[in-house]
Amino acid sequence: MKRIKFSLIKLIFSILVTFVILYFLFAQLGISNLALLITSPYIFLLTLILFPLIELINVFRYARAFEIKFNLKLFSLSNFANMVVGIMPMRVGEISYVYGLKKYFEVNYANGVKKLFLVRIADLLVIYILLITSSLFVAVSIAQEIIYFVSILFLAAFLGLGIFSIIAAKYSVSKRLKKYPKISKLVLIIEESVLEAFKIKKRKLALIFILSLVYWLLRLLMGFAVLYALGVQLDFFVISFIGLALLFIDIIPIRTVANFGIFEAGFAYFLVQLGYGYAFALNKTLIFHIAIFIPTIIYGLIGYALLKLDKQKTSKTKTSR
Repeated sequence: MKRIKFSLIKLIFSILVTFVILYFLFAQLGISNLALLITSPYIFLLTLILFPLIELINVFRYARAFEIKFNLKLFSLSNFANMVVGIMPMRVGEISYVYGLKKYFEVNYANGVKKLFLVRIADLLVIYILLITSSLFVAVSIAQEIIYFVSILFLAAFLGLGIFSIIAAKYSVSKRLKKYPKISKLVLIIEESVLEAFKIKKRKLALIFILSLVYWLLRLLMGFAVLYALGVQLDFFVISFIGLALLFIDIIPIRTVANFGIFEAGFAYFLVQLGYGYAFALNKTLIFHIAIFIPTIIYGLIGYALLKLDKQKTSKTKTSR
């Protein structure tokens, strides 16, 4: 009960902070500077069209990872869970994937967590590869100190998690942490995920990696297209580096809803370093954030509605029998 109350307080605090930050952002930029939100609806139309196409790739890899047949229900769950992940802090929204898989596809929690962990490892590997690749092309545009810092941060995260996972699986570290039940359970999940990975066929692992690579490339291309339409006409590799670097915002324990304010500050900082004015950078970044956030909410709510309808149909079918 205490945990639920604490989570609720943290969520309310995040929402309040979000509204305060957005108020000051809008107050500083002024309504006239945000006219593009209304006068350029094609930007939002662009994201509304591209978002579900990108999400299809995401669902295909989930279907392969969880050994579930690709269908509308899985697509709906992915969209809903994606919305929750985007809103909640510390990616605790990942629980919605595991809960949804259990509720709608009868995938037990342990198996769901292990498979999801493998997908996230693939994500981390792809992000690191793309970050390093893009960093090779932005040395002239962005200060090298920032490039080194972000690259080392990602490398430390990737190698740290990888080395710890292998050691934990090999030496059963979870058994040595029985005095700390919560930590022990988390380490056990990592151990089982690593052992599960060795059992999966290499062809399947390769396919998950390829789908992850395509998924992230399409996400970066969508971001590049939206920013280009907004007048931020930078090189694709520069936009990719900035976008990938800002993914570390997710590690902040208490954050604003969808990182509003924090995301703008980070992205605007890079744009100012590249020669854009502060007001221009903040304005375009806010509009960009809203443009990519809206389809997440729209398709997430649609997914939730479809899941509820499917659940009602299933219940009626069981009752009629």
